[in-house]
Amino acid sequence: MPITPSGIDLLSQVKIFVVTFGYPMEATAQESWSTLENAVCAQARKEYARHPSLAQRVQYVKSYLLSKIRYLAQVLPPPTRLIQQLTTTCAWFIRRGAIFRVPNATLQRPKKGGGWAMPVIAMKCRALLLSRMRTLAAHKTSATAALLLTWDLTEAVGNTFNIDRIPSKLFYVLQYVLDMAYVSPTDTNGPRQKLRSYIYGVLRNIYSKAGGATKCV
Repeated sequence: MPITPSGIDLLSQVKIFVVTFGYPMEATAQESWSTLENAVCAQARKEYARHPSLAQRVQYVKSYLLSKIRYLAQVLPPPTRLIQQLTTTCAWFIRRGAIFRVPNATLQRPKKGGGWAMPVIAMKCRALLLSRMRTLAAHKTSATAALLLTWDLTEAVGNTFNIDRIPSKLFYVLQYVLDMAYVSPTDTNGPRQKLRSYIYGVLRNIYSKAGGATKCV
């Protein structure tokens, strides 16, 4: 921890809310999501000793375990490895060592289709990020709006010709660019939950038709 001539400590990392900022940005995402994944895993272990029904376990995952990602996913897209770990933790908590395990795809079906409407974590994170970026882009005075305006990304386009000009360290903007082409413009001043649900549905349909690809930055 170096000290400047003026006596100010320089920190390699600083935590603000749930985001651990550091250098480079990839390290910020890795450290922040690793901390969150550890917290989700610890909470799942703590509640594992109880004996709720399957419906109660699914509801607990949706309402409590996955609630931890709601803020961070709007700031940084999660690394693929941590998405897989979160998915494994949630599945472990729901199945509780059952011999006949219900596949994740079945749990993720709508209730009308014989499932439990479990969210696809990768798609949920992408929907949260895209929704937040859309909201920030609607505020013309925000720094995000200025960045998107620089690369002509204020509207959804099918072929983003400026994508090669975006610095790789702004990977959250790159993730936004990759997804925004699939989602038509909507009223960003409307209810936020409705916008997120709409984006989640569109992304899930797109990636399920592409063979279930859930690649994240």
